[in-house]
Amino acid sequence: MDQYLIAPPGNWVVTRNAELPASLPEAPFYFLLVDDQDLVSARGIQRYRHTLEHVLDASRLEDASLLVHELDSDHQHLRLHHLKILRDGESIDALDKDNIRVLQREASLEQHITNRRHTVSISIDDLRCGDVIDYAFTEITTVSDHPLQGRHYYARHLLSWACPVQHRHLRILNRSGQRLRLQECHYRNQGFTTDERYVETGETLEQQSDHTPIAQIDDSAPKWFWPDYLLAVTDSDWPGLSAYLWSSYKGKGVLQDVVEGVDPAIYGDSQDLQHRILSVIDFVQNQIRYKGESEGIFSHTPRPPAQVLRKRSGDCKDKSNLLRALLQNIGVEASLVLVASDLGKKLQHLAPSLYHFDHMILRVRYDDRDWFIDPTIKKQGGDLEHRAQLDYAFGLPITAGGEDLCAIPWDLSRMVYSLRHHFDFSSADPQDYFLEIRRHYRFHRADNMRFYFQSSVRSQLEKDFLETARLVTDLELEIQVPIRVEADDVVNNTLSTLERYRILSPPQSDDGRINVTTEFYTEFLLPPKPPHPVRIDLEGSLEHQIRVSYRWSVPAEDKVHYGTPWFSYDDWIESKGKDIVFSSRISPLRRMVKEADFKAYEAAVEKLRQRSGNTFYFGKKRSVLFFIVKHPYVFGAVVGLLLIVIIRLF
Repeated sequence: MDQYLIAPPGNWVVTRNAELPASLPEAPFYFLLVDDQDLVSARGIQRYRHTLEHVLDASRLEDASLLVHELDSDHQHLRLHHLKILRDGESIDALDKDNIRVLQREASLEQHITNRRHTVSISIDDLRCGDVIDYAFTEITTVSDHPLQGRHYYARHLLSWACPVQHRHLRILNRSGQRLRLQECHYRNQGFTTDERYVETGETLEQQSDHTPIAQIDDSAPKWFWPDYLLAVTDSDWPGLSAYLWSSYKGKGVLQDVVEGVDPAIYGDSQDLQHRILSVIDFVQNQIRYKGESEGIFSHTPRPPAQVLRKRSGDCKDKSNLLRALLQNIGVEASLVLVASDLGKKLQHLAPSLYHFDHMILRVRYDDRDWFIDPTIKKQGGDLEHRAQLDYAFGLPITAGGEDLCAIPWDLSRMVYSLRHHFDFSSADPQDYFLEIRRHYRFHRADNMRFYFQSSVRSQLEKDFLETARLVTDLELEIQVPIRVEADDVVNNTLSTLERYRILSPPQSDDGRINVTTEFYTEFLLPPKPPHPVRIDLEGSLEHQIRVSYRWSVPAEDKVHYGTPWFSYDDWIESKGKDIVFSSRISPLRRMVKEADFKAYEAAVEKLRQRSGNTFYFGKKRSVLFFIVKHPYVFGAVVGLLLIVIIRLF
């Protein structure tokens, strides 16, 4: 099939035009018209689009002069209707065949994914500021043996745009024999809301709007937050979609329950069932190379387990399906599960569609519990109880009888990282002063660091950690014990490291003080006046301890606790013999902040930031006023108390 042809639109299309407004918007470009028309039929789906874009600034010329369409090579093609430049009352034909290229560029090749999709690129010559680009095309998807494309309608039409839109038209013709479900999705009054309606077979939906709202969204918004949009899908429910996909997989012969010729070593040498399960998981995660070949039906269908095992490679679907079959070999029940990496809890509010999902994992049934495993993670530690949690909120199991969405557990308060600084000034000889740093990683952080340490050059690791220690302490340091893994408990999924440095000279500050910041506050984003919810990047509890050892005892005591709707925080200072110990701990309670709560949240984070400084003197003796300064106002309170005592004495 040719990837494109130049032809007029189908007779089902209603053509529209728009005129320049009396006053131009203050924007580098805007759309006079955005016209979307979709024809959904039993033979496939046709998507017509007509846009009139007014280019007002040179900053837009490069992007506007290149039009790109990515198509499935087997059952999608493009029908180009016209491409014109409207300039000074004239219409210039810009659809030059010499400027049309069909490329197989494999945009995700660096991620080890190939899909053999083709890109049709169209370039525009002689585009100038003030031009209007008049472009119309239809993308056609025909029904094939693919389980979704051409059969299941999915469209997301924006109701607010990042640039001005003068006229917005939408038309959906349902000739498919199945009802379509439409869902207007809004984020209003600090909550996600939907308004639903249906387009029965034979009916047509039409709606239009003028001056479409502009959406301003920055990177601090949660991943699931989109501008207002209309979601249109083939009407179904989650159990029906689950059973449909299972039936499709079964019909294509990819759900083998037994894999012949499996090396028994894959299951390990233990008779304990959990050990055997973990051994198989480890094999699939680490010995089956990730490689996505998602052409044709395999963009949404896993390959047979025996083929994946023989090739020793596969993508998330292939690896999940192989793991499922290998576990079935030893009598362990497991099901494929579709997940959406960017939707989180929002998924439960959306009209059901298999197009929501972009990843596949496995649900394993063991000890009367469900455990969720991602076979694409490498060097993962932990038994089933101590493995890293998967942050997907919900998944759709693919089973013969069909299932509803299932919740994927996530304990936000689990301790994931602790940091220990020990400054030792207890020697009479300053040449013996040293700094020892211990780090303790748990769950996903242990997985990440385990992979990092095993895949990095040793000399570069030592250099990087030395530089980090210098930046944090502002001290000149020399390596005594280079960074090393001190303990790796694979069963409980914890990894501990040790590094030790000799302190070569006092700090640069005039009064000889050292300040070590506990930077918990950096996990909390603070955009200026956000018009949307703000995400919190803290994914588990953290703690930081700083121990300072002297040759004399110094009294110190301070303790603070405060809780907010988004996190709880504790820090305290205490004397332990000749040691002063600073301790801080933070536990997240929420994943995001609503707009109405932002000022209170901002104040709480600022309070956290003010508590972040831990200040103490370098290792020479000071007067009793030495004390330990956690923050300026604590020191001021101590000075004030001493003044009161002095006044009373006199």
